[in-house]
Amino acid sequence: MVRMGTLKPTLAIVISALVGASAALAAQAREKPTLTEIGRSALRYVESHQIENAPPYYPGEWRTQVTSTLPTLLGVGLPGKAFEEPTAFVTGSIMNLLADLYLRHPEAKLEMIPPMLEKARQSLEPYREKVGFNYYQPYTLENGIQVRRTAELFLLKPWLGFTYIPADADTTSVASLALFHLDRVRGGQGEQPPAEVLAAFERHSDRNRPRSHGYNKLFGVVDSGAFLTWLMDDADPSMPGSFDKSEAGPRIPLGVNDVDCIVNGNVLRLLSATGNTGSTSYRNSCDYLRTVVRKKQYASCGLYYPNAYLLPYVLAQTLAAGADCLEDTREQVISFILQNQETDGSWVNRGIGRLDPVQSTLWALGALLKLGKPEDPRILFSVAYGIHYLKTQMRESASGEIHWEGGVYFSAVAQVRNSVLWRSTDYTTALAATVFFDAVKVLGD
Repeated sequence: MVRMGTLKPTLAIVISALVGASAALAAQAREKPTLTEIGRSALRYVESHQIENAPPYYPGEWRTQVTSTLPTLLGVGLPGKAFEEPTAFVTGSIMNLLADLYLRHPEAKLEMIPPMLEKARQSLEPYREKVGFNYYQPYTLENGIQVRRTAELFLLKPWLGFTYIPADADTTSVASLALFHLDRVRGGQGEQPPAEVLAAFERHSDRNRPRSHGYNKLFGVVDSGAFLTWLMDDADPSMPGSFDKSEAGPRIPLGVNDVDCIVNGNVLRLLSATGNTGSTSYRNSCDYLRTVVRKKQYASCGLYYPNAYLLPYVLAQTLAAGADCLEDTREQVISFILQNQETDGSWVNRGIGRLDPVQSTLWALGALLKLGKPEDPRILFSVAYGIHYLKTQMRESASGEIHWEGGVYFSAVAQVRNSVLWRSTDYTTALAATVFFDAVKVLGD
């Protein structure tokens, strides 16, 4: 399949593109359902799939599933089986999508969103740590000791302690932003993250460390000053070994903290939205992300995120939250997205990751709609083709609600970056709802 950005821009091609886009827009105007109707149907799907009573999930959560393609003998997952994976990270991410949509589109009167947010808010509490939030639920061992671990993923015994991880900057920033957004939906100014959380972000940064993560060193990310993923000191001699028993306490996977571009984007978004932008690590994180964009490391900068189009989306969200330090990445990211659109209107995740055209297209379009200007013809044509592609991928539930099957959202540690994978159809469909509502300002309804 040919990418649009690789075509030679002759006059004939330009005219053909104009004619094609005009035809797509004309067809768009005649088609039913409208963009708004599709967005509303997607929201109804998200609403109907919010958990009421389905252990191991808490009421108010949304579903996530984890799969593994590792050899069975390694003892992580089972071939062809998806395991349920409750996590504050995905529920918090969906809350942020819904709240942001509600706040930016008051004209749409999306009154089904606030009740969803209130239900989801209660489900976050069990994930709260003394400082920050944990990715995993609490789990009580037979001897009565409480640990954190995956709820259902099949693991051989040596891996059980491995999954007892500490609070992390990613889940903490996403969950904290969800609480900030919820307070704004309620009519407040936004709940501020606790001072202890802000101090933890600053304390756990990539400065003067005795060792760096091997994956980071591979890409020259050493002493960057950016935010680290885990809110734990990897130089602490009391930290258990990766394969020690769960009773020994939480530990960083494989013992070394890391710098991840998506984690940094999520932390910057929280700090920008809440006005906490004065720290040294904030400035260093901005510099790190600008370097990533300049080097076009979209596909490789995320240890836990193997899709090249998630970084553009996260940068767009972070810029919208007020991160002016990233303003000079705007046009670079727009160009990257436009140059890589396929001729069928989709984007695909080329490289070592899975192609995931639906997930890639949603993140690429979501970024383009936030970063570009509606009157820019490049944006108009690209969005028209992208929306047309997404319409071809819509699915209907038994009750008639539109949704899209979840692609890969995130992965496990860098060593199995494309083998242990998490997907959420609920997240993907919530993301699609925001894209369709935002596309109205470019294409009309």
